[in-house]
Amino acid sequence: MPYVYCSDMSRWHIIVLIAIMAAVSLSSKFSWNFIERFEKWLYEREYPGNNSQKEVTIMQENVPEVPEKTETPQPNALFTLADRLRELRDEKGSFAAMLKEINGEIEDVEAQLAAEMLEAECPNFTRGGRQFIMTTTTRWSAETDCKDALYAALKEHGYEHLFSVNAQTLGSFVKEQVAETADESGETHIPDWLTGLVKSYDDVGITVKKSTNKSK
Repeated sequence: MPYVYCSDMSRWHIIVLIAIMAAVSLSSKFSWNFIERFEKWLYEREYPGNNSQKEVTIMQENVPEVPEKTETPQPNALFTLADRLRELRDEKGSFAAMLKEINGEIEDVEAQLAAEMLEAECPNFTRGGRQFIMTTTTRWSAETDCKDALYAALKEHGYEHLFSVNAQTLGSFVKEQVAETADESGETHIPDWLTGLVKSYDDVGITVKKSTNKSK
């Protein structure tokens, strides 16, 4: 098909070309070869010295630009779970600090209440549907200046593994040893091989129970 340079041709060139094309449609003496040569002549007239054929670009006006389609990145499950784990551990740390503070306050209030009950000679009372009972527990611990002697005594009696345990476990062991010395009357004493190596102290606390008394 003949090439047309609409953007490079003047108005009279277009008119002449249209007239020739109309004549061609009416007469068989002209051929498309003539029209192509005529178009080439017009182009060389407009652009003298330029032997290369100029590319024709059809410009479309008022055509909205279509944005490139981009895929929305999906959330990474690995990072999502990692962030959630960090949040939970941070939350756990906050609660742990809060729990430690509450436990410390409980110990202080419990000691104060026990002292008030001792002074008032009131071993127990009921309030708000709860029964508050003062308790006394005998606990055992190692004598500070006798730890080496205690370890030697434990080793001699086959209990050397207890020296590396915590104070609570050691106290429970001593309590069991003392309980085994109970006589017919129920009296107990420290075994001879532990005498002078451990000491006892009374731990006064408060036990809170649900009251069984029904209010009328």
